[in-house]
Amino acid sequence: MPQLDKDILPAPADTACKNEQIVCRKLTAGEIKMAKTIFQDSINYKDVRIFLHPYSISRLGAPATAPDGKIYIHNPVLWSDDYASAPLRLQKTYIHEMTHVWQHQQGRQMVAETAALWLQSPFNYSSQYNYEFDGRDYLAYSHEQQAKMAETFFVGTSLLKAADRNSDKVGNLTRDVACKVLAQHYGVLKDHLPVRLPRRGCETPRP
Repeated sequence: MPQLDKDILPAPADTACKNEQIVCRKLTAGEIKMAKTIFQDSINYKDVRIFLHPYSISRLGAPATAPDGKIYIHNPVLWSDDYASAPLRLQKTYIHEMTHVWQHQQGRQMVAETAALWLQSPFNYSSQYNYEFDGRDYLAYSHEQQAKMAETFFVGTSLLKAADRNSDKVGNLTRDVACKVLAQHYGVLKDHLPVRLPRRGCETPRP
């Protein structure tokens, strides 16, 4: 069994993109605009950096992390010079990690929360992303569940905007089911994140 104090190590000492040995950059204007569809101005975007570098030795095998207000891409396959123009599969990772940035800027201890979840499921951390809507407040869910909800809402709204308005399909779902899923997520997210339902495509979403 890994030792948490050895596997979750501090980030590189230089977190201002000064280390020439580490790929690091600020957010692009497009990335900020995209993140604002979920977070509006509730994130201090100028402080965010994206590193192509692991935050720790293993961090439970996660392909990306954001434990300290910065995003660390562990798997180069997930790197993009501008997530605003990247495929949706990369954009959803960006939104997921930006949720952790938002959580960090709210004063939460992300490393401690991650360690607590790992202790609950040491050999199946991915199970911590699963969630059900059971009447709980958004903040009553774990940080990973919160990030997954924001990610799912972003994907849903993106697919809805891209869908043919004359088609009954939104991604792999029927339009009716997709709109119900969006309405469920909106109902939980809206009290803590400034999210908005699309103006078109789901004129009468039903929770």
